[in-house]
Amino acid sequence: MKIEGRVLMVLAAVASCILAGCTDQAEAQAKQRRKALEAALSNPSTAERELNLLLAKTIYSQDGMIVAKDLFGVSAMPSPKLITVDCSLMGLEAVFDNKEQEPKTVEVADVVLSDEVCASIAPLTARKIQTIISKR
Repeated sequence: MKIEGRVLMVLAAVASCILAGCTDQAEAQAKQRRKALEAALSNPSTAERELNLLLAKTIYSQDGMIVAKDLFGVSAMPSPKLITVDCSLMGLEAVFDNKEQEPKTVEVADVVLSDEVCASIAPLTARKIQTIISKR
């Protein structure tokens, strides 16, 4: 999904939250959760364990396909030819590209990580996803 599409989806989610009457408490809890996740991913002694938990909820193999589940839904796809892991303002994301259709971006974590943390987390994330894919 292109960035414009993701931005529109995020804006729609925010608008829905506003219309549904999201509370300051819910926002504070989400902020606290993201801060705790960022701290766990930034700490070398807890990063791998936290990443394993995130990936177990997000990316798995089933019936010979890769299944990816995030805030935007569930997708099933054949093994990608290319996996890219990005850290951006959108969070920690995995991009699956099988060259036959538009790449699929999956949010692994909705936290903004420093370049230093990303430099260690991104390769680890890619290796772990590769391991998941090889288990199909």
